[in-house]
Amino acid sequence: MKRLFTFILITIFSNSIFSQTNYEKGKKYFDEKNYIIATNYFQQGAEEGDANAQYFLGLCYLKGWGVKKSHEKMAYWFFKAAEQGDIDALSLASKICFMGLGTEKDTIRAVNYCIKAAEHGIANCQNKLGVCYEHGIVVEKDINKAVELYTKAAEQKHADGQYHLGKCYMYGLSVKKDELKAIELYTKAAEQGHAEAQYTLGCCYDEGTGVMINHEKAFSWYTKAAEQGYADAQCNLGICYRQGEGVEQNIEKAIFWYTKAAEQGHPKTQYYLGTFYTNGDHGVKKDIEKGKYWLTKSAEQGYFVAQYAMGYFYESGTGFEKDLEKAKYWYNKAADQGYYQAIEALRKLREEKK
Repeated sequence: MKRLFTFILITIFSNSIFSQTNYEKGKKYFDEKNYIIATNYFQQGAEEGDANAQYFLGLCYLKGWGVKKSHEKMAYWFFKAAEQGDIDALSLASKICFMGLGTEKDTIRAVNYCIKAAEHGIANCQNKLGVCYEHGIVVEKDINKAVELYTKAAEQKHADGQYHLGKCYMYGLSVKKDELKAIELYTKAAEQGHAEAQYTLGCCYDEGTGVMINHEKAFSWYTKAAEQGYADAQCNLGICYRQGEGVEQNIEKAIFWYTKAAEQGHPKTQYYLGTFYTNGDHGVKKDIEKGKYWLTKSAEQGYFVAQYAMGYFYESGTGFEKDLEKAKYWYNKAADQGYYQAIEALRKLREEKK
C-alpha cells in the first residue's frame, strides 16, 4: 500500500512537470532571473507558436537578458506575438514601427497595431491613437475621436492622455473651453513627472491662464521640467533667474540654464547667450567669439531676432568685423519673416546709399 501511494505521488509530480508548456517552464526561470535557461524554453515555445513565449523572447532580445541584444530579433518575435493578438506585443509592435527600431519605420503598420491595442484598453495606445486622429496621421483627422481616446487614456491615469486632454479643454478642441479643467488635468500629468505638462503649468502660473499669477509656482514647475532636460523650461528658468521672478536674481544660474537649453539647439536661448557674451551684459564677461558662435547658431535656425542682431553687429562693427553685405544678408533674412526693425534697417541702408 505504501509503495502504491509513493508511485501515485511520483506519477502526479511527473505529470505536472511534463504537462507544463515551454513558456511556463521559461517563465519560472525568468521570474528567478535565470535568463539563459528561460530564453532556451522561450525559444522552443516561440517556435511552437506560443504567443506568450514569443513576447517574452522578444523582451529578452530587447533587454539582452540571456541572449545577445538584438533589435531585429526583438521586432521579429514581437510581430509574431502581435499577429496572434497578444496585447502587450501589439503595444510594443506599434511603438517599434513608429520608431523604426529593428525594422523599417512604418507608420501605417504602427497605427494598425495601435488601433488593435487601443481596443483592448491599452492606455498608451489610446493616447497615441488620439494623437493620430488629432493630426490626421494615417487615419482621417477627427478631433471628436481624439478627445474620446484621450479621455479613455486619462481615465486610466495615463500622463500623456491627461496632458493632451488638458490641451483640448484649454483651447476648446471638440469640448467646451474650460481652463480650470485644463489646469486640473495638467496638474495630474505634471505630478506624475510629465515634463511638458510641468512646463505648461509653469507658463499658466506665469501668465495667469486658468490660475492666478504666481511666479513662485511658475518657477517651481519650470525647475521640475528643466531638470528633466526640457529645453523650453530651461529657457524660462533662465529668464526667472535673470529677472528675479519667483526666485532671487542670479545671473550665473541664468547663464547655466540658458546654456543647457542652447546646447539642445534652442534658438531663443542661443540668442540670449549670444547677446550676453557679445555685449558683456548683466556682468557677464565679454567674449566676442562665444557671442558670435551662439548668435550664428540661433540665426541659422531662423530665429528672426538673432538674424536682426547679426545684421546690426555686422553693420555697426560692434564686436564683429564691419561687413555691410553680411549685414544686409541677415537683415533680409529677418525682414522676410516680417520683422519690422530689420525692414527699417534695410530702408535706412538704401537711403544712405543714395
